[in-house]
Amino acid sequence: MNATNQPKPKRRWCQVRPWTVLLGLLVLSGCGPSKEQQAVDAYNRGVVYGKKGDRDKEIAEYTEAIRLQPDFADAYYNRGVAYRGTGATDKAIADYTEAVRLKPDFADAYYNRAVDYGSTGDKAKAEADFAKAKELGYKPE
Repeated sequence: MNATNQPKPKRRWCQVRPWTVLLGLLVLSGCGPSKEQQAVDAYNRGVVYGKKGDRDKEIAEYTEAIRLQPDFADAYYNRGVAYRGTGATDKAIADYTEAVRLKPDFADAYYNRAVDYGSTGDKAKAEADFAKAKELGYKPE
């Protein structure tokens, strides 16, 4: 109490909630989603944009997934499908090629690459990829 018999006001310092301390420690320690999880998140966003028909954002998200996880065969495959949707056949073929390099038993990638080779007039490569897709058990849906 002070001279006027009034209680002395309490000083209020920063009031910290326990979860903010934990969050701060996680940020400072570099914890959080791993690169692999971030890649999966970007991939999933790409799928959503693809369903909405937004090819530019779809391609950007798959590209981000690949940047974060360069061996993500499914991201290459889906980006190839998206490129095909924009008419960028050469880019689609390049992505299918990378997908089968990373995952040699990727029948869908062989099939899609065969279709795109066929559209460019490369009959020999198209036939070889159709045969490989069939050998791997590809069955049209």
